[in-house]
Amino acid sequence: LQHTLVELFNHRDGNVLTLEAYREIGGVKGALAHRADAILDSMPMEQRHIVRRIFMRLIQPEAGTITARRRAAFSELLTQDSQAEEIEAIIQILVDANLMVTSHSQQDNEMVIDVAHEALLREWPRFQSWLEWDRRGLRIRQQLSLAARDWESRNRESGSLYRGARLLEAEEWVEANPGEINPLEQEFITAS
Repeated sequence: LQHTLVELFNHRDGNVLTLEAYREIGGVKGALAHRADAILDSMPMEQRHIVRRIFMRLIQPEAGTITARRRAAFSELLTQDSQAEEIEAIIQILVDANLMVTSHSQQDNEMVIDVAHEALLREWPRFQSWLEWDRRGLRIRQQLSLAARDWESRNRESGSLYRGARLLEAEEWVEANPGEINPLEQEFITAS
């Protein structure tokens, strides 16, 4: 509602909030999606891919649907160290647009990113299309991410590595989706 009111104010006619402006921004349900699309459409294609990758890291798969948001450490979002500044700049654009929020981890003072409004995950058609495009791949990447972090927390113990069918599935997905995993996940796959 807060975001809707801000958008309505930004689309006012002089000092008047109009029904036409309310319809233009898509009402309460569409205001966030309208804002997210406007921000994304203003970016070059490569940055749009990074935004998609960031959003896909900020969700938690649930039985049958994927709607729950999750926080992600900045390091999880990096697929290459050379992209750090670009990803940080994109996150700042999304924070300034009130689509994401950041904080810092108390453990290691690393930046943590979160979706500002869970409604964005439910009401943004473009995000929903990203989910539909590759639900299986999202599940594989989420499991790989969890397994890699678990392996790291266990001091890279060999018993935590993938084997057999799980390893083959992960390797096939990584090969078909270059640039989607971070260095820790790549090290985990290589060690496996």
